Amino acid sequence: MIIFDDLTNWGKKIQLIKYKILKRDNSIKSEKKFIKVKESEPLLNQLKHFIRCINNNLEPLTSSREVIKTMKILQISTNQIK
Repeated sequence: MIIFDDLTNWGKKIQLIKYKILKRDNSIKSEKKFIKVKESEPLLNQLKHFIRCINNNLEPLTSSREVIKTMKILQISTNQIK
């Protein structure tokens, strides 16, 4: 599992957690590791990328199809909670 925490400092923003189920007693063991990322402004990076795509007629990293799939998943999840 990967967790992104926007409220913490840059050295601990992304955490990778690996889970392992031990066969002998079905217990769960976890190993946590922080992934270093370059300090930057994500929204500014997205906007720069979007402008670059428009100016150069490029396909964005996240296509409209991906956005639609994500929105459908969020809608299904929201409906399940209600």
